[in-house]
Amino acid sequence: MTPAKAEGAAPTPGYLIVKVSEGKPAAKAGVRPGWRVAEVAGSSCEGLDLEGVQTLLKGAELPVQVTFESVPNGADFCTACQQV
Repeated sequence: MTPAKAEGAAPTPGYLIVKVSEGKPAAKAGVRPGWRVAEVAGSSCEGLDLEGVQTLLKGAELPVQVTFESVPNGADFCTACQQV
């Protein structure tokens, strides 16, 4: 999973998935670009920035359980502009 890190743009709250590498665990689990990490190992990500979510991910015991918010209404996510 690759998070959004757009330089020069307004910061994106939390950890927004912009890329899922084929064959990796996230891809095998069906994670899609545009989804946002909502919870890591039972800890809410509400109000956390990218670094805060990454800290939770790095500190979680494996296998880590991650809950996502999907793209609203099944809309498409533009990986180039990082918007729905």
